[in-house]
Amino acid sequence: MTSISMNMPKNVTCPKCGRAHEQSAPFCPECGELSPFVVGSGNLSVVLREVPSENLRDHVISTLKVWFPSVDSLEADRRLKNGYSVLISGISEESARQIIAALKSTKIVAKLERDPSWVLSLWNMGLLVSAISGLLAIGSGVIGAIILGLTALGAPVVGALIKLRKLSPMARAPMSS
Repeated sequence: MTSISMNMPKNVTCPKCGRAHEQSAPFCPECGELSPFVVGSGNLSVVLREVPSENLRDHVISTLKVWFPSVDSLEADRRLKNGYSVLISGISEESARQIIAALKSTKIVAKLERDPSWVLSLWNMGLLVSAISGLLAIGSGVIGAIILGLTALGAPVVGALIKLRKLSPMARAPMSS
């Protein structure tokens, strides 16, 4: 496990018991709860649901900035008000469950998911565009068939790139030492 500690405030609040303790401690000295910013590497992600309330979003973002200083506040705000977003990926199940439990104390719904793969990201709306373009290419002239054929080939890849961008994490998982 690696602790994210650069640019951290000297004290953090335990998400379980609420007691403040030094950020260098990987667990709460009061209740023993592991700090959410201590994560182990793995192949899982923590995905957050939309947070429609501006006040709650501000609170969550400030909490996330304490746990994960690499979180961009403006990007996090935009993503949290526009549907689900990946908070962090490349972490262990134990770490993901710890973060989800800590987020629950801030009234944020989060879930555990497998890290997205390139192959699975090809399953997107580009496939529909590809199928329609392929069918239209059959009845087109040569130039139309070439253009529609290229569209049919490229649409799933473009869709995958868009999907993977949306699934990029807000926080970076630390490298294990």
